[in-house]
Amino acid sequence: MEPKKRVIALVAHDGMPKQDICKFINYGKNKEILKNFDLIGTEATAKMIHEICQLDVRSIGHGPAGGDIKIANELIDGRLDYLFFFINYDLVQAHQVDIDMLVRWAAKRNIPLAVNRATADCIIQTLANPRIET
Repeated sequence: MEPKKRVIALVAHDGMPKQDICKFINYGKNKEILKNFDLIGTEATAKMIHEICQLDVRSIGHGPAGGDIKIANELIDGRLDYLFFFINYDLVQAHQVDIDMLVRWAAKRNIPLAVNRATADCIIQTLANPRIET
């Protein structure tokens, strides 16, 4: 029996964060590393990653229409191992409460959380190094 793949959620706000997450995925060996995981994401992010990066990401719903809450549910229920959430801090989102709740639960459940390219780079390096326990 093949071991269950770990799960990474990929989420990015509109504008630069979506472009940044795609640049991150397409950089170096990142895409090859991510292929070893089950990937989920909010609707627009999953679609953009599929189109630009040719990487399969299961859509869990539109972020402002409950997608962020669905990702939080995956996290709370123990079905999420990593969260890459590229946030646009220049704009207050209409669903800001959902975003704050998701970030809070990631911290509470001790889930590695990347909110920008720098933290994503740190996490992906850990995932690429099999000697480091995650």
